Amino acid sequence: VLLHSLSCEEMIHVLKTRFGETSRLRNSAERLVSVYTSLAPGQHPHTFDDNMQPSHLPAFSSTAATAAIKASTVVSSTTASGRLVCFRDLLKWADRIAAREQLNDHELPMAAFQEALDCFCAAVPEPITRDLFAEQIAGYLNLSATVATQQCHDYKPEISITNHCVRISERALLHKLPSPLPSLMASVAVKSPFSFTRKSCVLLERIVVAVNNKEPVLIVGETGTGKTTAVQYLAYQTNRKLKVINMNQQSDATDLLGGFKPVEM
Repeated sequence: VLLHSLSCEEMIHVLKTRFGETSRLRNSAERLVSVYTSLAPGQHPHTFDDNMQPSHLPAFSSTAATAAIKASTVVSSTTASGRLVCFRDLLKWADRIAAREQLNDHELPMAAFQEALDCFCAAVPEPITRDLFAEQIAGYLNLSATVATQQCHDYKPEISITNHCVRISERALLHKLPSPLPSLMASVAVKSPFSFTRKSCVLLERIVVAVNNKEPVLIVGETGTGKTTAVQYLAYQTNRKLKVINMNQQSDATDLLGGFKPVEM
């Protein structure tokens, strides 16, 4: 069965249904779809016009005086790795915003922008394209380009570790499990001190947020950039068992799922 892409009107209807009748985010569904379609041009019929006036975009706050301004540079929805921004990313973004709906009208746009960086920009490898994505999203959310630049290049979340949890900024909290057996912790022990650079702190925050939202995570990078170490550090600090499987070009499904092999009796 061939299913065509949803129209903008259908996506708005999906988001409003997802938010629920009583959610104040229902009025922002059109704005969220506008952000998404600006990053995925041509993928959905009846895409909003590029010259759409601010009055057509409902604001997060009823007191917001300005509307979103689309970035003058048109960015492609295809990254160097071939990954497209898709409707699933929009749904993930909407669910994350809904989880933070208790924030006030002043805090919610920034929270929505932070979640958008994870959902739409984190997978973009080129810094220039990633910055353009961020500036475009910020414009739709009534945030300045300066805010977008600060979040992309200067933002470093604070990390606090207590006896009960690991807290990374205000959006990432991971509770510790009861201490397991020492034999289990040996598999995740961090062999050297963890360096809290800006990039490593941002990575830890993104991993924890994804885990809390029950989202799968794919970390991509060159050898030695800290992908495995970051996961090992979180597992160690929260008393979670970690299973590491080294993959290569000859790896297949049986390495992950197991299988049966004939043996001589």
